[in-house]
Amino acid sequence: MHTYNKNPKKLTYNKLGKLLIIDKLFFLLLFFSMLIFSPDMVIIAIFVLTIPYLIMTDRKSLFPQLAIAFLLSFIWVFIANGKYGYANDYVSVFGLNIFPMFGWTVGLFVGYLLFSHYEHIVSGSSFVKKIVIFTLMFSVLLISVETIGYHIFNVRNLTNAAYKGLPFCNCLHAPFWMKIMYFLMGPIFYSVCYYLKLENPHLALKIRSIVPRGSEN
Repeated sequence: MHTYNKNPKKLTYNKLGKLLIIDKLFFLLLFFSMLIFSPDMVIIAIFVLTIPYLIMTDRKSLFPQLAIAFLLSFIWVFIANGKYGYANDYVSVFGLNIFPMFGWTVGLFVGYLLFSHYEHIVSGSSFVKKIVIFTLMFSVLLISVETIGYHIFNVRNLTNAAYKGLPFCNCLHAPFWMKIMYFLMGPIFYSVCYYLKLENPHLALKIRSIVPRGSEN
């Protein structure tokens, strides 16, 4: 039985294992609520609800990552805003399309959150190895979300409708430079978090859980 922290307000190893399951269920349930509600409202709700969710699960240390995800997403949409025009009348603020901005924010943060649960596996590895693994994982998540969004939720960017999508999944219809940026957003985000030395609240407990008993001495 692991008892690394007697403070009930802090994460324990046992609680950490349950959080991985809860994290997946929390975001999956909210994501698939797009089948019922407008996608732009759902994506905004996910972003808003993530804040109390992190507080309730004692992971306020992840707020900087969420803030960086939002900042990068804002910069991206500010640059590429003219390339976003959806079939549905999504909310815009001061001319900026809210759906891709919050969509990228949530996507980057969820990608990091999932990776953070497994980062202990490569904790002693170089930055290059870590970012390669994160990029691969984020790319799978990106393609999966884009495929589901396009074919199930009918999220269609009409501005880029004339461009060919990716092979096999027929998603991510956009100019080549946008496709490149889509796959670069993940590693750019991870690099910023890495070099700012932002805390991963899951990492220390995961590492301690695999240390043999008595080796602490």
